[in-house]
Amino acid sequence: NAVTMSGKNNGVQAHLKNVNQNFIFIPCGNHTLNLVGNDAAESCFESTNYFGMFQKVFNSFSGCQSCWGILKLNMSESLHSVSTTRWTARFKSAKPIVKNLDKIIKSLENVAEKLNLPPQLFAECNFLFHQKIHYEK
Repeated sequence: NAVTMSGKNNGVQAHLKNVNQNFIFIPCGNHTLNLVGNDAAESCFESTNYFGMFQKVFNSFSGCQSCWGILKLNMSESLHSVSTTRWTARFKSAKPIVKNLDKIIKSLENVAEKLNLPPQLFAECNFLFHQKIHYEK
């Protein structure tokens, strides 16, 4: 769990123990379970690849104001960054992509047609468009 909370020497646990010798530190079970789920997902190649593609889509659009504008013209929902610490929050990043895949592909197509983009962003969008973000329902 968080070092600032559980640190026996300098964390909140140590400060509370100095105030009250009867203090007992108990790590949050929900947070611990979330960390287990997160570590389990990161050990799976398919999961890492799956959410990595979602992050790449988010980065491609959020890295350029005109790209984000094109995306907003094509879809009403907003994309979200993939959480690296909260496994349950990854659903928030996956849902708009899965739900609006056709609109995102159309946006990527529109972005790829723009030649005034920075070369790296153009290459990323072009790659994502050609990958077509395969998702099996």
